[in-house]
Amino acid sequence: MPLAEERINILRELGQEVRLRREGLGVTFEDVYQRTKIQPAYLDALENADYGALPGAVYTLGFIRTYLGILKFDELYPEFRHWLLKNTRNQVKDAGEIGPYDPPAPGFKLASRFWIFVVLLLIVVGAVIYVTYSWSKDGVPWGKNGILNPMAKNDQRPEKTDLPSVISADVSEDVKKNEPSVDVKIPPPEPKKELVIKATVDDCWLAVRVSNGIIADRMLKKGETFSMELTERVRVNYGRASVVTVIHNGKDLGIQRNRHNNYYDPDGKSGILQQP
Repeated sequence: MPLAEERINILRELGQEVRLRREGLGVTFEDVYQRTKIQPAYLDALENADYGALPGAVYTLGFIRTYLGILKFDELYPEFRHWLLKNTRNQVKDAGEIGPYDPPAPGFKLASRFWIFVVLLLIVVGAVIYVTYSWSKDGVPWGKNGILNPMAKNDQRPEKTDLPSVISADVSEDVKKNEPSVDVKIPPPEPKKELVIKATVDDCWLAVRVSNGIIADRMLKKGETFSMELTERVRVNYGRASVVTVIHNGKDLGIQRNRHNNYYDPDGKSGILQQP
């Protein structure tokens, strides 16, 4: 069945938050691909909620966790996981749908120990036949310091030479150390200018106003959260201030003590407006 409209809208909003975070950091899909090897097409699909272009939910969640980790945005992962896996039991993945991860169908099974032993025995016998044939044709080969060398073509011991016979493995290690590395520097994210009000103890009537009118005037049920982006000063009145907690620009202000004329500014300032 198609995704519920609520799930699609929420996943699309989450994807837009990720896109705004990435663009705010100045990070491109190519930068993320260089660090995670996640295809840019998958990253674009995640931001635009195009889950028909993505693999199963388990793989998609892995992409999301890695992507959010690159953007230092891990707090968004629980919401993605909740809405991706919500009501997906017994569904299949179709165009525009998200289904649960299904394990691959049974395929090749390992052979029994008997047949493994037979294969190994044939390999050993073949190797012995090859070595015996080579020795009978070219003679017993000798390597450096009189040690038997199966790769030699005759039975004469090699003459001494001043050239080293073994190249130190340290050379390849030095080459690796000198290879240039690409490090994408991501600036730290700016604090999000946001007001979050949650009814933690009981229901609470809520009135939110800005300069050009009322944004919200309703009952906030227990456990429900109201949030908005701050672009100007916001005034809030509470029916019962003691039953709600407030997070202002990421800072937890805890339970509010005053019911009327509370204000919250985009720069992080907050307080109580004095009546004229």
